[in-house]
Formats: sequence, structure tokens, C-alpha cells
Amino acid sequence: MSLETDMVAYVNSKTEITDLVGDRIMPWTKDQNPLFPLLTYFRVTGSVVNSLTSGSSGLLFTEFQFDCWSKRRIETWDLAEALKGVLLGFKGTMGTTPVGPVLFEDERDMYEGEDEVARRMLRLGFWYCEDPINNIQP
Repeated sequence: MSLETDMVAYVNSKTEITDLVGDRIMPWTKDQNPLFPLLTYFRVTGSVVNSLTSGSSGLLFTEFQFDCWSKRRIETWDLAEALKGVLLGFKGTMGTTPVGPVLFEDERDMYEGEDEVARRMLRLGFWYCEDPINNIQP
């Protein structure tokens, strides 16, 4: 599994999120005629922590952007707060991936005038381990 796959499964397992968006959690961008509210995500950047003696340490940092979409601004705020409540500070295992901690990077509000849709963008950083067999923990 990958961090992305495990993270999405984890978010999908949380009623705090699914009570707001149902199964409308998708990568990249919203569909052409979506039902709202919905949550999209994508990987912004990633890096590996290297060791001077052995190269890659197996510890990685990846930043994801989450976009909360709705026709009503308050729903974007509610979804963003629910997402932060579920993910921020998380330390443990998501699926098979040791994760932690999840850090807040930034957020901003936007309005997509053409579609008349409110959007709150969150960037969250994930420390995680790609090699749990060697017992490296984030």
C-alpha cells in the first residue's frame, strides 16, 4: 500500500467526514457537475530524509492539499474543521503505513465565481515510514 491509499481509506472510515460528503472524496479535482459538498485531494510535494551513512533513512515527508467544496461557504468551513479534527496530530498506523505526526501547513478560502462554489484549501504535512519492517518510526 501507499501513504495516499492508506490515508484516503482512513479518511473514508471517519463518520465525521462521510456524514458531510458521503463517498464524494476524490483525487485531483471535482467532476464536471458534482454533488456538493465534496472533498478533493492531491500530493503537493514529498521528500526523503537521508542519512550520511546509508542514504535513504526510510523516513519521508509528504504534503497533501485537501480542497473542501460546497455551494455554501459554511459547509466548506465545517468540512475543513472535521478534516483537521480527524487528521491533525495523528500518530499511529493508517492501513499498513506508520504515520505521525500530521502537521498543519496552511489554509485559505477561495470562491470559484464561474461555478459559484466556495472552496477551502488545506495543506497538511505527513511524516511517515516507507519501511516498517525495519522498525523505523516517524
